[in-house]
Amino acid sequence: MSKRIYISKKISDIEVSKVNPRFVQTVLLEENAIHKLIDLDLKSMEKLVESMIANGLDQPLFIALEQDDDTILMDGNRRLSALKILHDSSLIPQGKKYDKLRAICENNITLNIDEIQVELWPKDSDLDALFNRISRLHVENDGTKSEWTIMAQYRFAKKLNRAFQSWIKTFTYYIKDDEKIDEILFKKVDVFKRIFTNKAFKGKISEEGKILLENDKQIFDSVKEFGLKRKAVTRMDSTEIEKELQLIFESYKDNFPPSDIEKEELNVPNNQENENPNSSGHKPTKNGTSLLTKYRRLPNAVSKDSHMYFLPENFFVNEKCSSKLKTIITELKYLDVISFPYSSTMLLRAMYEMALQEYSKNTSSNYKYNECQLESSFNGALNDLKTSGLIGEKEYNIYKTVINKEKFVKILNNNIHDIIDSNTRFEISEINYKLIDVIKLLINH
Repeated sequence: MSKRIYISKKISDIEVSKVNPRFVQTVLLEENAIHKLIDLDLKSMEKLVESMIANGLDQPLFIALEQDDDTILMDGNRRLSALKILHDSSLIPQGKKYDKLRAICENNITLNIDEIQVELWPKDSDLDALFNRISRLHVENDGTKSEWTIMAQYRFAKKLNRAFQSWIKTFTYYIKDDEKIDEILFKKVDVFKRIFTNKAFKGKISEEGKILLENDKQIFDSVKEFGLKRKAVTRMDSTEIEKELQLIFESYKDNFPPSDIEKEELNVPNNQENENPNSSGHKPTKNGTSLLTKYRRLPNAVSKDSHMYFLPENFFVNEKCSSKLKTIITELKYLDVISFPYSSTMLLRAMYEMALQEYSKNTSSNYKYNECQLESSFNGALNDLKTSGLIGEKEYNIYKTVINKEKFVKILNNNIHDIIDSNTRFEISEINYKLIDVIKLLINH
């Protein structure tokens, strides 16, 4: 890895970064970045400009990272913004609330800084070391230190298209709240890093950060509790960690013996041009393992060059099924979710609603389909299936958990309305395969 160097840069030759952990999205122009930094704390910017006029640069060193053909200013964006608006007040946004800042800049006659000193890190730099360097330099009272929490660093690394602390993906998969993750990881980063990079976890965490074991949520919660209880984090023995992890894995291994409904193995259609099926008929992932195994076993991470289908090829319906529902089911067998995420998800939701509607129409029970209320309709159908003896107590509890606790309707809606990512497809696929058998019952009752 190349060593960092120290160079002088003209203010006009270096930009305020358009990629910034304070920004929700990357901006297109340097001027937009300056506006955002001013708007984040206008009074603070006024004080910073006044301080520069009176005292010059209290912190003269700026830190930058080489990124392909660009140089990204990593530390000192507020200071550089202040210098630029002192040189050119037209960079200040228009509006009355900026009049004081504009007046300060236009009345400046003392500041004469044309160059800054830059600590330049090469593009192959270790981001962990770079972020630690920046964290140590941040000033307590300027409001920037809080921006360099673990999750802020992780999200910023993703903006740079750089790998950083890959084990944090596991937390982002099971906990969606950045502040909650930061709270958990506060002063515990070392212990969790050592846990999730321990050889006991090798092959048990997917590319998306999901633990590829049965009862994964319980396992994650237990591992989290184990990590939070550790005190001497820097003196942990790796063999001790491994023993503890194996105990956690084993404690959940046999807690939920498979019911009849879980024993059926579900196949996905093979695409001979792109994939070679393994001996069991399951479609392999790029790791060579089956994408779908038993009912509760989790699918492996879906890579960009893989294919995913919401229904297995052997999903059947009886003659009573309406032609429209048959068409939707056929589409779901062969429509690739990776290539057509919106279409396939809308069809999946339509299949759920039509299956419940047909069951309501064709059954002689008291069950009535509740239009536009997918979750409550599912719950009503489950109660009816249990009362009629078509599913047992265990299957009933499994389905109720999937429908109510996993918030599958919300996930479906988000997938249709928001930007699609592999995590969402992953969740929908997992939930869908847990509901396939009850859909069969509703359609083929």
